Amino acid sequence: MYQTATTRFFSGRFINGLAVTAIASTLAACSPAPEERLLESTANASLLPAYMGFADTATQLASATQRFCEAPSEETLDASRELWRNSAVAWSGLQVKHFGPVTVDNVSWKIQFWPDRKNLVARKMEAFLQNGEAITTQSIADASVVIQGLNALEYLLFDEKAGQLARYQQDDHRRCDALQAIAAHQQNVSRALYESWLPDHGDYLKIFTHPGKDNISFPDTQLAVATLIESLVEGAELVGRDKLSRPMGSDRKPAIPQPYMLEWWRSGFSAQSILSSLNAMQRLFLADKLYGLDDYLRDQGQSALADEISAAFERCIAAAQNLDGSLFEQLSSGADTRKEQALLSEVQALLLLLKDELPAALNITLSFNGADGD
Repeated sequence: MYQTATTRFFSGRFINGLAVTAIASTLAACSPAPEERLLESTANASLLPAYMGFADTATQLASATQRFCEAPSEETLDASRELWRNSAVAWSGLQVKHFGPVTVDNVSWKIQFWPDRKNLVARKMEAFLQNGEAITTQSIADASVVIQGLNALEYLLFDEKAGQLARYQQDDHRRCDALQAIAAHQQNVSRALYESWLPDHGDYLKIFTHPGKDNISFPDTQLAVATLIESLVEGAELVGRDKLSRPMGSDRKPAIPQPYMLEWWRSGFSAQSILSSLNAMQRLFLADKLYGLDDYLRDQGQSALADEISAAFERCIAAAQNLDGSLFEQLSSGADTRKEQALLSEVQALLLLLKDELPAALNITLSFNGADGD
C-alpha cells in the first residue's frame, strides 16, 4: 500500500472523527496523481538501477581486463569473460529501455554494433591492430563505433582465433592494449550515461519524473507514460524480430537460418541475452514491487488487461528459460527449433498486447516507431 510520511506519523494513533476528516482531506490534496507515482516508481525501481548496473559492470570489466593483461592466464581470461557476460546482461536490460540518455548522439552504437552483417567487427579490429598507431582510450573513442563497444570486446575475448589465450601470450602488447582501452572506453561511456540522470550532469531523473509545460522533453504526463509504453513495444520488437526471427530465418521464404545475425554469437550468449531483455521489460512494466504500469492499469479499471500482460510476460520468460544450449549451435547445425519458435510466438503475442491493447486501454496514441517496419 502506498504510504506517505504523514500517514505513517498518524498510524496507530487515536484521533476523533473530525481530525480523521481533516487529515483525509489534507492527504487527498497532497497525494501525487497516479501518473506521477508511476513515473517516480518506474524511474527509481527500473530505469535508474539499469543505468547504474551497467556502469558498475563496465567498471568491473575494465579492472578484469587490466588484471588479465598484467598476467595472461586461463584464470584471468575466464574472469574477464565472465565480467563481459555480466556487462552483456546489464546492457540487455538497458537496451530495451530505449529512450532518454541512451538515445542521445547514437551512444547505443558505441556500446553495441549489431547486427554486423559484413563481419565488420573482425575486419576493422584487425586493421586497427595492424596500423601501428598508439592504442589509447582516446584513440578508441575517436575510432569507428564498430570497434568501440561490447561486440569488439566479445571478439577479443571469445573469437575462436582472436580471443584465445595463446594470442595474448604470443602477440605483442597491442591486442591487450586494445582490450584494455575498449573496456576503459566502455567504463567512461557507461559512467556518463548514469551521471546524466544526476542533478549536476543533466538531471534526466527530474526531466522524466516532472512533466510540465516548461519541460521540453515531456510537456505533459501522457507523453511520459506513452514513452514508457513505446519502450516496451520497441523492446518486444527487438527481441522478436532481431534476436529471434531474423537469425531463425523466419522473415524469409523459405526460412533459412542466419546464425551470424544472432546477438553475441561468438560468446554463445544469445539465449541469455533474450532472457535478460525479457526480465528487464517485465521489471519496467511492474516497476518491480512499486507502482508500475500494471497498477496504473488497475486504477484505470483495466485489471483484466493488467493480468493478461503480466501473464504474457511470465509465458515469455518461461519459454526463454526453456531454451537449450547455444542458439548459434542450434541454428548452425539445423537442429530442431520448436522451442525457439514457441518463444517467438509468445513474444509476438506479448507485442500485440503492448502495441494495441495497452495504448487503447489508456487512451494513449503512440508515436511512429521507425523500427517496426511500418
